[in-house]
Amino acid sequence: MKRTLLSMKQKKVLGNVGLWILTILVTFIILFPVFWIFASSITPVDNLFETPVRYFPEQPTLDNYKTLFETMDVGGMTITTLIIAGLSIVFTIVVSLFAAYAFARIKFRGKGLIYSLLVFSAMLPVIVTLIPMSSMMIQLGVNDTPQGLAFLYTSSFIPFTTMIFTNFISDVPISLEEAAEVDGAGLFRKMFRILLPLLRPIIATMAIIIFIWSLNEFIIPLVFAGNKTVPLSLGLARVPRVSEYSLPWEKISALATIILIPIAFFVTAFQKHIMEGLMAGGVKQ
Repeated sequence: MKRTLLSMKQKKVLGNVGLWILTILVTFIILFPVFWIFASSITPVDNLFETPVRYFPEQPTLDNYKTLFETMDVGGMTITTLIIAGLSIVFTIVVSLFAAYAFARIKFRGKGLIYSLLVFSAMLPVIVTLIPMSSMMIQLGVNDTPQGLAFLYTSSFIPFTTMIFTNFISDVPISLEEAAEVDGAGLFRKMFRILLPLLRPIIATMAIIIFIWSLNEFIIPLVFAGNKTVPLSLGLARVPRVSEYSLPWEKISALATIILIPIAFFVTAFQKHIMEGLMAGGVKQ
């Protein structure tokens, strides 16, 4: 009996050790490229491609950042990016909430077909929709503007966000809304007084995901942004080159680090909300 208990404890210890080793390995695989980008951004140009490879510079420098700010409007690109991300978050959350409520609570003809089309649109690659979106942007007169890019980002984010919200609203007991109806609550009161407090974790989670998507989006601004509206992601492709045959990797790494800073900040600051959002949806009838 003692041997059996000892064997079970040994298996548990070995399992925990294996789990920690796997966790450390996965963390290293994920974070090493981030570390390499940061290390490259503070490495002098002459030492960037020296051999043997140095994983951290002997003489770190901020010259790459200084040159980057002198040659590019990094501040303007940052403000533009934050405006686009903020508008995208607001538009996507509002539209997706109302659409999700309709799919989860209201019975109407063709709901299944419309929802299937929504799911199908979420799987379409952005490049397929570039031509119709380009025509629409020109007709609306919002080409090369922050609100135009935010509109395009929103159209890309709505299908996935609506599907997530629909699943979570479906898990909320409808008896809560029926009780509110007895007290005379209408549609908007039910949504803002009953549903929103329950959906707050997933709304926060989706807002953070949309923010990260907005900072990482490249294809849409590459096609629709001009010289007036340049987000940080597009700035990576517009870093001035010394020649057409070489890329200034040290400046690209510096700009990539600048892009990573707000992402790391928001994920670190709101990781509790992210976990709550991922764990939410367990409320059952």
